[in-house]
Amino acid sequence: MKKPMIRAILDGAMQIAVPAFVSTLCICIVFVPIFFLSGTAKYLFQPLAMAVIFAMLASYFLSRTVVPTMVKFLMGGHLEEIDTSLAQGLEENETAGDKIDNEWSEKSDRQSDGAKGFLEKIVGFLKSIHETFNRGFDKVRDFFPAPPFDPATVTDSAKTLDYPDHRRVAVAEILERQNKNWGADEKTLANIERLRSGAHAIVTGHQASLFGGPLFSLLKAISIAKIAAETTARGIPTVPIH
Repeated sequence: MKKPMIRAILDGAMQIAVPAFVSTLCICIVFVPIFFLSGTAKYLFQPLAMAVIFAMLASYFLSRTVVPTMVKFLMGGHLEEIDTSLAQGLEENETAGDKIDNEWSEKSDRQSDGAKGFLEKIVGFLKSIHETFNRGFDKVRDFFPAPPFDPATVTDSAKTLDYPDHRRVAVAEILERQNKNWGADEKTLANIERLRSGAHAIVTGHQASLFGGPLFSLLKAISIAKIAAETTARGIPTVPIH
């Protein structure tokens, strides 16, 4: 199109500004209903929704600022060559453009091959860890106090616990006061009463993260709810605490 490189970068960024903004806005709107939740669900899901929204807005901001700047930086070695060739006429411009395209293509291919090879090694390493943990647990048995996939692990551990009654009552009172302030439902308060009466607890948590998705935290909460229900069904009253 016979444009100077900087003008081409700015024009390209402008052309995708509206579509990128609309798509970002659509994703953020999906999470708006979460802010109308109440009770415990409000305090569990609202921070996750805010994390996704902040991440999307930050991504849009970077696409409008850092990305064009990085394109100029990466193409910096070719700016003078391109601008000069444009001034020399269409034929010379096409020749220079082909040369730059070839050089850039070769450079991109080398970088792509290197990144691909590195990524394959990382994926292979993670895959080997996953397969060893799930299918060859005996190889890593020494790193764990008990087999995590054996239902008896939780049951046996619960039988050996000796939690002081006064501490149990104090924890239950704190949880009850906290959850009532959050507007917790009757089922949550009933679980706290079960804890006060002697039920065991399975506890998990998740660190705060600004640019992370909610899936991992939700998986943890769902997992302990399932384990607590299974342990209760085996005769050991258990409540989940996330």
